[in-house]
Amino acid sequence: MILTEIAIIALLSAFILLLLRKVGAVEWLQLHGNDIIHELASCEFCLSWWICMFVSLVCAFCVGDWVVILLAALAAPITRKLL
Repeated sequence: MILTEIAIIALLSAFILLLLRKVGAVEWLQLHGNDIIHELASCEFCLSWWICMFVSLVCAFCVGDWVVILLAALAAPITRKLL
């Protein structure tokens, strides 16, 4: 069950990151963000981590099981490899 949740979080996060790149949101953050935002938007792992954390928070809120938040740490490297 946990491996399934990790896979779902990783796949959904990879989809969101690909969509954000297609729309141009990542490049916009790199151009218009301050130094910290520019560095975070330039780092594949950082983007994967934050998107996985966001997806995990939404899933945890919907399911009601707050342990799902911990799965973001396991889904972030998978998301990075998928990209």
